Amino acid sequence: MGQTLTKRGRKTRDKILAAARELFHQQGVTATSVDQILSLSETGKSQFYYYFPSKEDLIRDVITGYFDELLVEEGVDQHNLDTWEDLESWWRAMVRLQEEYECIRGCLLANIGSDLTQDQRTITEEVQKCMRLHIDRIEELFRRMQAQGKISTDADPADMAKFCFTAYQGGTLMSRIHQDIDYMHDSARHTLDYLKTFKTDES
Repeated sequence: MGQTLTKRGRKTRDKILAAARELFHQQGVTATSVDQILSLSETGKSQFYYYFPSKEDLIRDVITGYFDELLVEEGVDQHNLDTWEDLESWWRAMVRLQEEYECIRGCLLANIGSDLTQDQRTITEEVQKCMRLHIDRIEELFRRMQAQGKISTDADPADMAKFCFTAYQGGTLMSRIHQDIDYMHDSARHTLDYLKTFKTDES
């Protein structure tokens, strides 16, 4: 957005973005109407379309804001990953978060991405970029541990990272569909058990 915003204007725009992100997280993009966003943000339709000419513009800015947070490592899902214990801590945090949500939410990125159509390819690519950043950080952990001799040389850090993140997505989805946190616990346990088969005696 190329507008120069006043302090009040920035506050209004941020309220709309926060409301949209909350609703997208709860129920996805398709189920979220502009009227619901206006109601939650306590803003008007003219304000909405002043800052966001279309719902697609809003979706894109929600994703951009999420990506910017990842870059500065803000948010509850951000952890420094340096050891196996850090990875276990990350999984515990994800399980705890889903418990706090009472299994009524999915992953924000997955919620948005699964609702996008082929005509919204540019937004899909933004979602992919965010997911790639998550995966890259997990991959970096495995590459460091492999360089330290803590993971077998036969292991593929890229495949391990994709497996880990995909398992997280699957556990989140299943726990939401079944309203049962055990799916998330099982996903965490079995994922970590499998990944640890690549550990060496050095670790």
